[in-house]
Amino acid sequence: MDINNIRPILSNGIKSVIKGALETCTFLFLQTVVLTMVLGKFERKDSPFKVYIKGLLIGGIIIFIISLTNILTLGINGIERYYFPSHITASRINIRNALQRIEILPSIILTIGTFIKISIYMIAACKGITKIFSFKDYRFIVVPMSLLMINLSSFEFENMIEYYKFADVWYWYAFPFEVILPIIIWIPSEIKKNRGR
Repeated sequence: MDINNIRPILSNGIKSVIKGALETCTFLFLQTVVLTMVLGKFERKDSPFKVYIKGLLIGGIIIFIISLTNILTLGINGIERYYFPSHITASRINIRNALQRIEILPSIILTIGTFIKISIYMIAACKGITKIFSFKDYRFIVVPMSLLMINLSSFEFENMIEYYKFADVWYWYAFPFEVILPIIIWIPSEIKKNRGR
């Protein structure tokens, strides 16, 4: 790692920092709004807000450490050049020739994490369709939704270049679904809850 890789700080001004923060929020943190569909009721009496904030803090610290490690190791140009910088960073680890070539670990973590994330999205989509059409159980929709998702994934992006081009405009597309719509739904539900009391 080289500390000079993070210098000069704020060389492009505050606008690039705000843009990066917005991209990170929409792509990583605000997607957790999907968990409200999956985790509708807590069995424990812990506050959902405390659970949510703790999860965001832990996830934010982990992402910060990984991002800082990648920048200190590869530099800004290296981060922009590679699609998976954590994979390249892990491939450079060499501790006395005993611990090296461990780039398989980020690949395994990425694969398992992606599978869990897609599963959560699938359950949320099935529960949402169940609520829209007033079905009693969401489980019978899982197979048709899975088949639709497989078909969609086969023609959505041709390669990683197309995916990253879409990622440049992703936050403008995602912000209404991750912030505005949940707030629009949350305010009437709070009013209804207070009237019930």
